[in-house]
Amino acid sequence: WFEEDGTGFCVHPKDPYKRVDVLQFSRQTRIALDGVELASTNCPCFLFETGLPVRTYMPLTDIRVDILWPSHTITE
Repeated sequence: WFEEDGTGFCVHPKDPYKRVDVLQFSRQTRIALDGVELASTNCPCFLFETGLPVRTYMPLTDIRVDILWPSHTITE
């Protein structure tokens, strides 16, 4: 089993029907809105869950929090 950055794993076979993995990569990842860069990192973490889109997490130090504002949206 090999991941994107070539790290090999010696673990039991993964369940093909259920997956919850968080993997860190070294690829450049950039988030922009209307041409304005909101975040850029070389060490994103990707969350893979069966049946859901891949989610990206970045270190707070790589996010331009100075141009973001609070949201009234909440998750329960």
